[in-house]
Amino acid sequence: MNELTILSTDSARKDEEQIFTCTFENRRKVPLTVLEFRKPLFELKPGEEFLVEMWDASVTYAPFSKVEFLEGDQVKVKRNPEWALPKKPGEFQLELLNEAGSPIEAIYPTNANETPFFAYKGIPRFIAIPLESKFIRFRRIVWRAIKEKVQDRNNPDFLIWSSKVERVFEPRSKSELDEIEAALKARSKLELEKLAEDLRKLT
Repeated sequence: MNELTILSTDSARKDEEQIFTCTFENRRKVPLTVLEFRKPLFELKPGEEFLVEMWDASVTYAPFSKVEFLEGDQVKVKRNPEWALPKKPGEFQLELLNEAGSPIEAIYPTNANETPFFAYKGIPRFIAIPLESKFIRFRRIVWRAIKEKVQDRNNPDFLIWSSKVERVFEPRSKSELDEIEAALKARSKLELEKLAEDLRKLT
């Protein structure tokens, strides 16, 4: 196994409480490059293993203790039971699951001017999104292959099966939606109270 690699962000606290380790194994017949933030981290040769230590629980691979790259572009992950996504008050977890999309898919949780979140094919990604996100009503976004019957271009009298990739939005549970509604009402109340206080200062 290759030497330990450190993966962190500038905002991560570098202490033992936030250290997560993950073993990467390439069981394919060709070398591959492991990415994060759309940049290469390291290369894995066929049959090679690599151990990564992470100081930031929000990076793509922190939720897993092992990631195996299998033949046929398949990926097998093993969850780390000690991992939990750090969230600020008013944030909720959203899972991105790129089953059948491009090697890298991306979403902009709030607007197109912010930094996107990337979903690598076969590897679940867990992110924290704010209340104002357009995806707040969903617990998971899946890039999934959808089969449908379409007219054959060469033989218009025949239908053939065609496959396309669609984003499937899976809704949250009622309890989660109730929690989100309560958080929105609490925020609105605070904003109204602040506005009233500002108006009093002007009189």
